[in-house]
Amino acid sequence: MAWISRGRSLAIMTDVSQYIAAPAVLKAVVTGLVKPQGHKFKVTAKGGDRNRRFIEWPLLRLYGGALLITLVAIAYAFILHLRGDSIAYGGLALAWSLYNCVVLAIVCFICIEQPRRRKAERFERDEPILVHEGAEPRLVRMADISISGARFIDPAPPAIGALIKCNVYGQSVTATVVRRTRDGFGVRFEDAVATRINVVRAFYAGEYVRAFHGVRAAPVGKALLMRLFG
Repeated sequence: MAWISRGRSLAIMTDVSQYIAAPAVLKAVVTGLVKPQGHKFKVTAKGGDRNRRFIEWPLLRLYGGALLITLVAIAYAFILHLRGDSIAYGGLALAWSLYNCVVLAIVCFICIEQPRRRKAERFERDEPILVHEGAEPRLVRMADISISGARFIDPAPPAIGALIKCNVYGQSVTATVVRRTRDGFGVRFEDAVATRINVVRAFYAGEYVRAFHGVRAAPVGKALLMRLFG
């Protein structure tokens, strides 16, 4: 799969995504077979409070139970009730069972989401930006940017609460300095319709779009562990 997709897929995560979608898909299929017509349109839940830890308990109970049953079955067949024919003919079943344990464990990790400190994903940048603080323009370097704000590298950062103008998203945007960092400062962009339109264009169809070239197992594993300990 990695060779066919040129490194853009991680086979084990494909299985994980199918496990997560399986209950909803199965429910939809059964409902459609039992009652093919007459369904009302339902709006799915959007957003949600991510300031606290969020646990998807229905999925966690389902797949946590499946993981426990699989481990108990392995212990019974290959430890408590071990026989010669189990070793001779059960090797493949044991291998697949261990693989399923790994997949189920990852699914359980994904059911746990730590609080999000930021409302939007950050994209790393390294480019000069013209900033207007008062009447004097000057150049600073942009370190990262999101749809709601940015971080600049500047040896003489403005005071917290100061209003500045910066040229991002192809237009001059008013921003408020919300924090100082060890090498610069962070800003929050104004919440205006014109700014929002340019944000969407820049991030999803403009210069801030990043091409996806491949997936690496190590960062994926780190992200999964951060769901428990992040």
